[in-house]
Amino acid sequence: MNLAGLARHLRAQGVEVIEVNRPNRQARRRRGKSDTVDAEAAARAALNGEATVAPKTQESLIESIRVLRVAFTSAHRARTQVLLQIRDLIVTAPEELRAVLGPLSSAEL
Repeated sequence: MNLAGLARHLRAQGVEVIEVNRPNRQARRRRGKSDTVDAEAAARAALNGEATVAPKTQESLIESIRVLRVAFTSAHRARTQVLLQIRDLIVTAPEELRAVLGPLSSAEL
């Protein structure tokens, strides 16, 4: 289970969940950089009221936009990869096929 899944599970059980932002870089450099120090800083921020943001839920408009963006980016990368593979295959194809497919645009391929 990832952190988002854990946060959803805890909220469903009635546990208050607080999101803690990344620690201040200057303060982090002074105290050192380790998981233990970061965990302690996060706990202190939650306990002293510095961190008061509730984690994002999956029902929000922002989550819908994020999902659409991920799908768009994935589809764009897949399209690019397929076009590159087609172009590579055309380079190694027999001369007759290269003559027909070579001049075609990406949309036509």
